[in-house]
Amino acid sequence: MSMNAKTIVILGGGIGGIVVANKLRRAIDKSHQIVLIDKETHHLFYPSLLWVMIGWRTPSQIQKSFQLLEKKGIKFLNAEVTEINFETKTVSTSNEKVKYDYLVLAL
Repeated sequence: MSMNAKTIVILGGGIGGIVVANKLRRAIDKSHQIVLIDKETHHLFYPSLLWVMIGWRTPSQIQKSFQLLEKKGIKFLNAEVTEINFETKTVSTSNEKVKYDYLVLAL
């Protein structure tokens, strides 16, 4: 990463977090890192649960692995957030501590 490259951390992989991550990746230079953190391994598209209930879809049809974000240049960290420190601009998780320049809360 270049000296001016920024790290944007997005907490939460629901529809809000996914949309923000994808829009940012298309809008900003690839030198900036985007990291999405979620405790789950898959994004579940909740509006489609009705389709599962009535038999039009199976649970596997309405969820996607967060690992697919890596192909788009979005880093995925499967962990639970344990602390946000706004003074040091760090997010502590069950796996590691992540430093950020910008933070998006989409929990």
